[in-house]
Amino acid sequence: MNWRFFDNYLFVQVSKGKSRKCWIVSGFRTRPESSPELTVEGQNPERQTVRVGNGPISLAAMALTWERIEPTIRGATGFDMSRNPNQLSPSIRTRLQEARVARFATLDGENRPHIVPVCFLYDGSVFYTGIDKKPKRLAPEKLARLRHVRAMPQVALLIDEYYEEWRRLWFVLVRGTAKLVPKSATRERARVIHLLRKKYPQYAAGMLPDDAPIIRITPERIAFWGKF
Repeated sequence: MNWRFFDNYLFVQVSKGKSRKCWIVSGFRTRPESSPELTVEGQNPERQTVRVGNGPISLAAMALTWERIEPTIRGATGFDMSRNPNQLSPSIRTRLQEARVARFATLDGENRPHIVPVCFLYDGSVFYTGIDKKPKRLAPEKLARLRHVRAMPQVALLIDEYYEEWRRLWFVLVRGTAKLVPKSATRERARVIHLLRKKYPQYAAGMLPDDAPIIRITPERIAFWGKF
């Protein structure tokens, strides 16, 4: 039996001859100190539950065939799900290029978190997000995300997609550094604004002006989970 622990989930793979089954058990607050003892309860594979040691039954446990879960497990080396940004698979890169919205997380000068949904662009190397003309309380240059990036460039970007069928869930978490693209970088700004307008019709219709502030996010570590 092989097992790994990540983000309150226990991943367990049990092999018996050529048959392999994977369990995903939720609800763990801390990493198990030793190899967990599992007891499967129930005859119907769709309704089986798992008892871990002497603990309570996890109602969120899912029994999946190895063939169905393998892309998830294989996509997370060591189950810590960390990746060099240059090691992303073509399928993950495609998801990042096609996704429509991300959550952009920054820290203020006192390390207090701030997160907003943003439109974004992934060019295969770095990420960009612009300050568009959607109604805002403050002038663009006074927005919290810009002030935070100047003071504390360490940021995170979360791209995900939700389905009621949880076996289709996926997310990509990007950690890196952010920087405001300077006005002097005319070629870079022109390229990014062109690609953002190509991706979002609203931007092409005037919601992203030529002088819009553009933030560049350079990934240092990327984590992901799901079936890609």
